[in-house]
Amino acid sequence: MVVELVGKPARYRVRLYGTAIAALRGDDLTGRYLDEPGALPEGLWPQFKATYDEVMSTREPVAHIVTYQRLSDETRDWQHCRVILPFARGDDADIAILLVAIIPIGGDPENRDTNG
Repeated sequence: MVVELVGKPARYRVRLYGTAIAALRGDDLTGRYLDEPGALPEGLWPQFKATYDEVMSTREPVAHIVTYQRLSDETRDWQHCRVILPFARGDDADIAILLVAIIPIGGDPENRDTNG
């Protein structure tokens, strides 16, 4: 996933959302702001924002384990490692792009048994 920073104060807009991530999540966020209603499961925006803000303030990669319910199957939690890498454009010292890798933990959540 590629997230761009838009405006000041910066908002996080999904510039590119991979098809594999969309399939895992059950929704495609391309073109959407992460803080807009319905973009993320209920109550997760503060957690995501804190992580993205951490990357912005430290200007270093960050990795976290995240667990939440997929939109396509709200009866099951899925867990993944989210790795975020900050990038600046050209000579600009400000971070403009975040590259976000979402790596499922415990195999493919579509085929995972109830024992995890």
